[in-house]
Amino acid sequence: MIGPAFLTIAAIALVIAGTALGLVLGGWRHRTRLRDAQARIDAVFGAAADGIITIDEAGIIAAFNPAAERIFGYSAAEVIGRNVSMLMPEPFRSAHDGYLRHYLATGEARIIGIGREVQGLRKDGSVFPMDLAVGEARMAGRRVFAGIIRDITERKRTADDLRAAKEEAERANAAKTKFLAAASHDLRQPVQALYFFASALANKLRGHRAHSLVRDMQASLDGLNMLLESLLDVSRLDAGLVVPRMTDFGIGAVLDRLAADFAPLAADKGLTLRTVPSSAVVRSDPALLSRIVQNLMANAIRYTSRGSVLVGCRRHGRSLSVEVWDTGIGIPAERTREIFEEFTQLANPERDRHRGLGLGLAIVERLARLLNHQILVRSTPGKGSLFAVVIPLANPALRRPRRRRRPPEASARMIAEHGLVLLIDDEPVVLKGLALMLQAWGYEVVSAGSTAEAVDALSRDHRPPSIILADYRLREGHTGTEAVRLIRELFHTAIPSVIITGDTAPERLREAEASGLSIVHKPIQPQALREILRSEMTQPPNRTVH
Repeated sequence: MIGPAFLTIAAIALVIAGTALGLVLGGWRHRTRLRDAQARIDAVFGAAADGIITIDEAGIIAAFNPAAERIFGYSAAEVIGRNVSMLMPEPFRSAHDGYLRHYLATGEARIIGIGREVQGLRKDGSVFPMDLAVGEARMAGRRVFAGIIRDITERKRTADDLRAAKEEAERANAAKTKFLAAASHDLRQPVQALYFFASALANKLRGHRAHSLVRDMQASLDGLNMLLESLLDVSRLDAGLVVPRMTDFGIGAVLDRLAADFAPLAADKGLTLRTVPSSAVVRSDPALLSRIVQNLMANAIRYTSRGSVLVGCRRHGRSLSVEVWDTGIGIPAERTREIFEEFTQLANPERDRHRGLGLGLAIVERLARLLNHQILVRSTPGKGSLFAVVIPLANPALRRPRRRRRPPEASARMIAEHGLVLLIDDEPVVLKGLALMLQAWGYEVVSAGSTAEAVDALSRDHRPPSIILADYRLREGHTGTEAVRLIRELFHTAIPSVIITGDTAPERLREAEASGLSIVHKPIQPQALREILRSEMTQPPNRTVH
């Protein structure tokens, strides 16, 4: 008969046996899990596209995966057991052990983390850029560091190529700007002289049968002036001299005025020009926005041989798009970006100057960017195009009624043309033409080719001029602003002064604008100059005229 003690011992034995069996089975499972985990690690380690290197606390390489072999050119057997600094060029090699010792002593993570760009050293001695990420782990109570390396040679080469291309484009753009400025200045001088001579000749031939030839010559000069003004607009925008003056205004008045301006041109081509009335009030710079729409309308009429041009507005929430539709030649979709580049005219390969220079849309893009307005283009070759500028509507809550200005008295505008005009210009032909024209208007003229000549002539005459007209760029690096300052000091009075410039170089334009004097740009039409003289001789200076 089995007693209770035997049962107790048997139970204990069974528990011990079960525990032992459990320990055996548990150890087997644990070893199996370890083997599986190691197999997964080995698979990742071997298949990784990036190089993986593990080192101990002394910097000795413990593991080196196949990707690291490809990157560095060493086999794992050649590097395992050696210091990882062998894979680094100077100064990274000398710094490495110092970084590691500093981290082990202080815990400051100078080497732990991702996104560090360093250099690697291949077996063949070549150096290459690489991204290095370093992580830390503990194995059997010891620290182990794992580094993941990515060769970024191609990425750096691509970045360098892009940088070089950008620098080359910037150099080309600067050279283009410099060339345009120089060419524009050199063209403006003779064109300005032609304006003055044509005006003087027109006065002498009034009533003569040859007077019509002078009118034709003046019309040709107006066309040339329009082209030069486009060049000046591009230069002034690139120089950052155009400052928007944002205000609320009715778009309808702008469209009505432009429609009236373009009606004769459209009629000459047999086109129908229609403008849809609008009562919308927008927020923009009226002059600059007008220039955008003007250029869009000019292009629409220029490239439409039959049919119509329609100008109207469409609301989009708190914005308004001013749209110009035409039935012209249209633009291929893949070339809509190209048309905003300078001197690009898709339908003018023969460079017919009656069809402009190809600067209109380049100016439109610059003005739109300056005003933070969007330009939209939709076109179908052979059927026509839509160009639109999207502008914000004015906030009704912020609008205030405008006061009507009282017109000046007519007597204030009737200024007698007399007085002494000092001319300073180092171009003899411009000087002579301007003097002849001013004398024909009734002014007394003192002409000088330099500041010294002007001071000498006025010192002999002992009379201050009524007004000074000075070219900006004079001989030997001097400027018209310097001449004005010296002559004002000579007579101790702020003589009304106008700077005339043919320069379009951005830095020259900025210098001229900074002088605070009234500025006009060559070539200036005689009637415009006549009005400026009248205005300047009766008003304080410091106005800029374009």
